[in-house]
Amino acid sequence: MLNTEFSAVLLFTAAILLNLSYYGYKRRHIPGAKALCLLMLAMSIQTIGYAFEIMSSSVGTMLLWVKIEYIGISFFPVLIMYFIREYLDEKRFASSYVMLFLLAQNILTLILVWTNSYHFLYYSSYNLSQTWGFNVLVLNRGIWYYVHVFVFYMVAIYGTYRLFQNIHGATGIYRRKTRFVFYAISMPMVVSLAYLFGIGPKNIDITIFSYVLIGILIAYGLYEHDILYLLPLTQKDILNAIDEAVIVLDDKDCILDYNAAASKNFNMLQLSKQGDKLKSFEPFKEFDLEQAETNIHYNGRIFGSKIRNGQKDRFRILVIKDNTNRENAYYKLKWLANRDVLTSLYNRRYFMELFECSMKDGVVAILDIDHFKNINDTYGHKTGDNTLIAFSKLLQDYFKNYPVCRYGGEEFAIFAEDLELEELQEMLQHCQTKQENNPILKGITFSAGISSYRAGYTEVAIVKADEKLYEAKKAGRNKVIA
Repeated sequence: MLNTEFSAVLLFTAAILLNLSYYGYKRRHIPGAKALCLLMLAMSIQTIGYAFEIMSSSVGTMLLWVKIEYIGISFFPVLIMYFIREYLDEKRFASSYVMLFLLAQNILTLILVWTNSYHFLYYSSYNLSQTWGFNVLVLNRGIWYYVHVFVFYMVAIYGTYRLFQNIHGATGIYRRKTRFVFYAISMPMVVSLAYLFGIGPKNIDITIFSYVLIGILIAYGLYEHDILYLLPLTQKDILNAIDEAVIVLDDKDCILDYNAAASKNFNMLQLSKQGDKLKSFEPFKEFDLEQAETNIHYNGRIFGSKIRNGQKDRFRILVIKDNTNRENAYYKLKWLANRDVLTSLYNRRYFMELFECSMKDGVVAILDIDHFKNINDTYGHKTGDNTLIAFSKLLQDYFKNYPVCRYGGEEFAIFAEDLELEELQEMLQHCQTKQENNPILKGITFSAGISSYRAGYTEVAIVKADEKLYEAKKAGRNKVIA
């Protein structure tokens, strides 16, 4: 019988469509491939369902297969729009809101088809008829059928229009590739229009039989011309290939575009729209766009930025590089260059630089831990190191507003621009008292010599302070002499 032959053709068509769906799945990273996979799968579900529908003899069985067909048919509008959105990178009209609306309408269509016997909104009635010697199901259309058909044709017309535009806008190989897709989408639309107006065999859905031609056409395009590789490199592709954050601004410093790195580092940009002022977003509110190079501190990271003017100053490009690791390495090296590693105090070289650059008169002191060699010899160098660390912490806490350094070994130095001899002497004597309350420093004393200095004559002051320290040692240690 003819229905058996028709079913065989349809099952062969379904096999082609499933093969194309698998092809799309394997290449799902390519724009449009995931949508192709889902669209071919939906078409294959409809084709298989119709193959078994025309093989059935009872109304109940046929209606069941119709419901199965609509698992694919219901989602044609959203899948076609999804394909156009991804394949042509068309996200202005095919926005997330449009996609959500289509998905909701398609899901509602599927629900109405499966529950049609309760409301008859999709098919108002149905009965059996004979065509070419086999039973066919005659479905009288309800109101929602026309709603779904209207949505489908609006999407299909929009899709073919955008593809037609792309054909005229493309050149060479890209034009040929788009033609394949244009013919593949427009062909079933033309055939289905003929079916709607009653052209063709009575009560036979000729649209599904056009799928075999579509499948062959798409398969040929995929395997011979790589039609999925449609889009040449776009501005966005180039921007996203750059590791640094890039923000493109117009001559009024409004955002025109930005790349993936900018979105990742400054996620507030994801809320921006084209034309928004850059300075309306953190951390750019205080950003000086007139400076060619500057630093940006954001989220605990340090970014270096450069801004370049475009042709005729019509646009500007802001390039931002994450310099956090480099800056941290720089500050660490700077810290190591200026600090004593064990105690974290300034080292002698840096202390002397600061001291020699002092622009005001003041006082300087040199301190020495008494009998430090005995500590090392008796308790070991680990205890000696802990003593130096604890003593340094004491000095840092007490003289936090003044430069303190490890002058050498167990010797330390302090200078203060705004103190008199007696004031620093009193502070050091008080520090000796606090030292006795420290469990690590208990029983340990220090001696100190203090000298005043005049700006520019620092070497003389260091010598005098050293002499006073020697006097304190001779006087029995644990003394502060000025």
